[in-house]
Amino acid sequence: MKIALLTAEPLHAADSPVVRGAHSLAGRTILQHQVALAIADGCERIICLSEQPPGELPALRDLCAAAGVHLRVVSQARHLPAFVSSGDLLLVFAGGVVCDSDLLATAPASGPIVLALPADSALPLGFERIDADRAWAGVLVGRGQIVQELLHLPEDIDPASSLLRLTLMNGAPVVNLQAGVLRDGRITLVRNAEHLAQIEADRIDNLAANVSFAAPIQAIIERVTVKLAPRLLASSNWPVALPATSLALMAVALSLGWQNLTAAALLVLAVSGALNVAARTLARVSGLELYNASRRRLWSALRIGNAAALIIIVAAAFLPSVPGAFAWFTAAALGGTMELGRHRLPANLASAAGDQVLLTTILLLGHMLGFLAPVAMLITVTIIVLLLFYETARKHLTTE
Repeated sequence: MKIALLTAEPLHAADSPVVRGAHSLAGRTILQHQVALAIADGCERIICLSEQPPGELPALRDLCAAAGVHLRVVSQARHLPAFVSSGDLLLVFAGGVVCDSDLLATAPASGPIVLALPADSALPLGFERIDADRAWAGVLVGRGQIVQELLHLPEDIDPASSLLRLTLMNGAPVVNLQAGVLRDGRITLVRNAEHLAQIEADRIDNLAANVSFAAPIQAIIERVTVKLAPRLLASSNWPVALPATSLALMAVALSLGWQNLTAAALLVLAVSGALNVAARTLARVSGLELYNASRRRLWSALRIGNAAALIIIVAAAFLPSVPGAFAWFTAAALGGTMELGRHRLPANLASAAGDQVLLTTILLLGHMLGFLAPVAMLITVTIIVLLLFYETARKHLTTE
């Protein structure tokens, strides 16, 4: 079994650079981010080491329950051996450490490892020294047996630091990360509230800068959402409110479309799609996507629902003037090629084909100009031609 160990508060000097895990980053506490990382890494149990139950304990329990992971709070390090067996793997986070999930992929699935950073870059930021050239990155995987050895140490030890030393003494390999992960904010040790505010600002800037404009309308929505994320994430209702509003608007769009109010239907559907993009973006910023598989299924369901609504609205717009079978065939071909293009075209073109808000807006403009059918068929034919071209090129390269 893989078990994660988190430290909710420092157990040593008050002037320690390591703060309690209750400070918020992107709308979630440091502990909640660590819980998300642990669940994404496959941990089946999470132990939170805290002298007092952390204030966000109910939220932590909810996050773990949603992922089917058991959470236990332990007040002292000497109690840990009762919950960790020698055959377990133990994922340990230093207090205040937040990192990207892909850095944890560096660790082998069935063995110990210690992540390290260059000492000259990491020590000034509060990371703990390993040796003359390296500092601990605040994340390690050790054998469960090292927890038993804590019983032989004084009670006032720093548990994470002690587990680091024991893991190294047991011969765990050290993986050296580049200093660039610090500059990019992919791994961070929060020192104080001012430092946390700077981290959040840098994180928002990096996320906004990395938004691809291959899907232009979606990119604009993502950039605006990222910039507004600190304020939007302050509300705990957004994971329900945004998808629910998107779904409600989808139903309104279907009703309008069936009444042949096509322009209004397409406009409302575009807003529904925009809210879905905003909700997915906030989930990525907050780390919600990391551990909540049901949430990822919800994004997919809303996307499929949006595509189905678009097919029905377009078909309903055709019905007064063209035979029913042709209207439904044309609308279904449009929706099908959009989805196929999203999966089969090269990355940039796939992003454009998957930008539902963009394509809905194009169809809205086409309808307002009196060319809905030609625009729909042009989009369909364009995607089909691109698919044929790239599939032929792919097969030609494969045969060579």
